[in-house]
Amino acid sequence: MVDTTRRISLWIIGTVTGICMIGLIGIFFMASVPAWVHPCSNRMN
Repeated sequence: MVDTTRRISLWIIGTVTGICMIGLIGIFFMASVPAWVHPCSNRMN
């Protein structure tokens, strides 16, 4: 049988890393947008 534990673990690490990178990019993008543009913002000014 072929040992696939290394490939599976690298696949999981790559998937988790990709999700984290997308999340970080989203956080930095939302932080760079002015407060009045945010749909979740309750501030009027």
